[in-house]
Amino acid sequence: MSSVKPTYLGVSEPISIAPPSANDEKLNEKLEATLKDHNMYETKEKTCLRKKVLEILEALTKRMVENVYRKKGRSESEIMIAGGTIRTFGSYKLGVHAADADIDTVCIIPCYVTTTDFFDEWCSILQAQAGVKDVSAVKDSYVPVDLVCARISDPFVPVDIDVNSTDLLKKLSEKSLRSINGTRVADEILALVPDVTAFRTALRCIKLWATRRAIYSNSLGFFGGVAWALLVARICQLYPNACASTIVSKFFMVVAQWAWPSPVVLKAIQGGHGFSTLKPWNPKLSHHDRSHLMPIITPAYPNMCATHNVSQSTKTIILGELKRAATIVDRIMIGSSSWNVLFTEHNFFGTYDHYIQVVASSDTYECQLKWGGLVEARLRHLLLNLDSTDGVALAHPYVHGFDKAHLCQSTEELSAVINGIDTNGYPITSENSDDWKNKTGVYFTRTFYVGLYIKLNPAWTSKKVDITHAIEDFKAKLTESNSYEPARMSISFQQLKRSMLPREFIKKDSTKRSPQSNDLATQATPGKKMKIFGDSTTDQSEENNTSNDLSNTCHSLGATDYSPSPPSVSTTMDTNFI
Repeated sequence: MSSVKPTYLGVSEPISIAPPSANDEKLNEKLEATLKDHNMYETKEKTCLRKKVLEILEALTKRMVENVYRKKGRSESEIMIAGGTIRTFGSYKLGVHAADADIDTVCIIPCYVTTTDFFDEWCSILQAQAGVKDVSAVKDSYVPVDLVCARISDPFVPVDIDVNSTDLLKKLSEKSLRSINGTRVADEILALVPDVTAFRTALRCIKLWATRRAIYSNSLGFFGGVAWALLVARICQLYPNACASTIVSKFFMVVAQWAWPSPVVLKAIQGGHGFSTLKPWNPKLSHHDRSHLMPIITPAYPNMCATHNVSQSTKTIILGELKRAATIVDRIMIGSSSWNVLFTEHNFFGTYDHYIQVVASSDTYECQLKWGGLVEARLRHLLLNLDSTDGVALAHPYVHGFDKAHLCQSTEELSAVINGIDTNGYPITSENSDDWKNKTGVYFTRTFYVGLYIKLNPAWTSKKVDITHAIEDFKAKLTESNSYEPARMSISFQQLKRSMLPREFIKKDSTKRSPQSNDLATQATPGKKMKIFGDSTTDQSEENNTSNDLSNTCHSLGATDYSPSPPSVSTTMDTNFI
């Protein structure tokens, strides 16, 4: 009996192959118009400028390779064929970049150029290149570019190199394979969706929605760009003839009800090919893979989980936002609401009663780039610690850190800045960062916020929540890093009630909440306060009601088990975090 090859894309048959209705097309036009209003498309002039920038980068890559080869005494014949090329990945490669988005680029270099050569020579070339004021951005052209490198084992790089070929993979180290995997994943995604135009429009919508709802961050346990793209691509496979408006509607319906931790895949996971120690995602063999809460798997070898950072708290938040969006889009589809309602900004700083403020600080701009980046990259460890702390039902990180410069005139002022007491510095942006780099008497901070929901067991004798261990363990992980310089860098923690937040957040996020909002805070009973850090004024009945409110809230957002662990022997709390 001969097997018939499936005519559909994906690992299962489509749910529906129905074409768009007239109403679907009308909603699609409104969606595209709304996305344009939100700057999700760029002008033709900007598109041409990006192409010009990439042409320049291609030429500079070849020059960089030639310079390194000459310094290492390679022959002129070797220099002539050494080559070097670039490939893009991320939103630009997928064709869904917004007007202000950067270009993610991988430079493919030959074997005689080491990664050290790459960074050293690129710094020299870019700093000497007209129009480049910062190694990370072409600022005069308003086209920021992120560069990574992939080094092959051959002494030359063909201009038409096929990054998806098995032969090339055999010539890459594990590190280089990870670097080049971004462009390979993007190629696979575009090849696995039935209608690229519908996919791109729908993905622009989901990216804008996730950004506005503050759930767009891979490093902090939410979904990053790759994960959102994979989810949209899977919905496109399930509804291959649908237009973008329908894809968006089905996206929220399907993903909100997905049977996690069943993985989302676009095609069957591939074997190891026998030439790399990188193993594809396999929960049957790997305990680490089995621990992933919301696995979304990349289609290119080695298949990886794009959502391995998701915690119990961020899973709850994501599910809540998906359900909120599904309700809104249902109304949009019947004409009783508009697309703009979907893109309402999240009211993070008006949602929680309690916050943790984390301040990473350094005495120079260069140190702060390194230190602030390290703290942000590891902040998810604090979230995991909080998730396992008795009484903490939800730990919600804000997806952006706030960079500021502080002109300190005394040790008292410096102490206030380092300890997060004084947050009234000068905001640092990409436009003004050069102005601060060489100033003296300046201290730099990057501040992060985590919103907390507290659920106390009524049977507990103590009404305190002790997060000391969560803080100290996280601090130890940071200060044990080789990048940490104790004489120049500092980390501090403050517990803040909402009324104690910096004025800029109180003003931005009004405590008035939309009746349409499905945020966590809006579902709790009004007037019920949640006590934290040993507040001795806690009322027993108030805590009982609060626990019930929060339990219902977490359940409605998709959390299946928020029963607290038994209380520790000692729950006293020292709020003087250092």
